[in-house]
Amino acid sequence: MKYLSILLCIVYLSYIHSYVFPTVPKCKLTDSVCLKSSFQKALPFFLDGIPELGIEKMDPLLIEEKEYEIGGLKFLLKDTKMTGMKTLIFDKVSFDLQNKIVNYKYHVATSSMIGKYEAGGKILLLPIQGNGLFTLE
Repeated sequence: MKYLSILLCIVYLSYIHSYVFPTVPKCKLTDSVCLKSSFQKALPFFLDGIPELGIEKMDPLLIEEKEYEIGGLKFLLKDTKMTGMKTLIFDKVSFDLQNKIVNYKYHVATSSMIGKYEAGGKILLLPIQGNGLFTLE
């Protein structure tokens, strides 16, 4: 997710420039417990968007177009609205200082998606083709 990656970058910047999020505690990059807490406390800033930083609102998250390929089927999702990011919980956050990589695990308690789809491909030898509206809960 593009916006989640932006969130992670901004939280890292808040480590360097704590004035970006005055209520988010500054952590050592080796303190995973503190980092997890800071990521969670920074999340509401991103959910509402930060116009001065060019960050759009994340809940609902609007996805113009996304393509997936699963087991011989291709799916194209368009004009998709995803809700539920407000229930995102960070389970683990750590930095790999040597390789400069942020590692994180999270889960979303409840979410839904509404949009348009196009699908095509084969299951076994049967051709599948379809399009229309979809709802995922």
